Amino acid sequence: MNMETVKKLDAAKLLGITVNELNLNVADKIKYYIPYTEYEKLVQRYGGDNAEELYKKGASVYYDKSGRYLLAIPFFERAASKGNIYAINALIEAYYKGLGVEKDVNKCVYYINKGIDLSSSYAIFMAAELSIKGSFLKKDVALGLKNLKVLDEVNYPPALLLLGKMYMFGYEVPLNHTIGVKYLERTFFSSSKEAVEAASILGIYYFSICKDVQTALPYLAYASNNGDIDATIVWGDIYYKGGNGFNQDYAKSFQLYNRAATWGSDIALNKIGIMYMSGLGVQKSFSKAAEVFTQLLKRAIQLR
Repeated sequence: MNMETVKKLDAAKLLGITVNELNLNVADKIKYYIPYTEYEKLVQRYGGDNAEELYKKGASVYYDKSGRYLLAIPFFERAASKGNIYAINALIEAYYKGLGVEKDVNKCVYYINKGIDLSSSYAIFMAAELSIKGSFLKKDVALGLKNLKVLDEVNYPPALLLLGKMYMFGYEVPLNHTIGVKYLERTFFSSSKEAVEAASILGIYYFSICKDVQTALPYLAYASNNGDIDATIVWGDIYYKGGNGFNQDYAKSFQLYNRAATWGSDIALNKIGIMYMSGLGVQKSFSKAAEVFTQLLKRAIQLR
């Protein structure tokens, strides 16, 4: 991390001061960037002592989708040292996923334990998930399930989703669709961000395993309309194949495959190419089919 740098303008803006007020040394004054270690000192000097305000400043860049995670870390660490749970949760994620910092087992576990001491549901969940996976923490499925059950009692959506997936796919627990569906339905009705993935799994399960399109469709539609690729493709398959009370509708199917393709699905792109070749739901065009398959080939080469 000592080799990392941050923009002077970003640092000054977050700290609420001008670039000239950064009081940098002569060498750093002529640069657009300053060393991260210098930035940490500036946060200590100008960041303030209010834990909530420190967290908010860090969150303003951590969650703004700009990728400037590194700018947030000193604010989160200072807020975490003062017991701010939200900052602790963010640091668990950052050190686990490597957002703005190198992945760091020791620091991730340190903040997990700190969060557990403060009854953070996210920290308890991460401890459970990592114990089950044997990643960052020693593999201990029993302990992981015990922690998930604690969160189950307070209807914590990430825990409900993980339990649902474990039972649906038989991961570290006996395969049991009945139990899995109950957990996924609870997740779906929680209206949390996890509801989208729960809806996708439920929709695909009802369509593929139960052959119940009527039950599957509302889940697939919800997941697709919230950006889920797998649900969108399966929804397209329903109209492509027809049956089970649904008329075959290639145009609708093409529309859904195209939606999934714009989100980066090679499977959907391949289906679109076939539909152009066959003239299903769209005017037959070998040239457009060739364009699609060429695009697929280029993606495949890039992945090598």
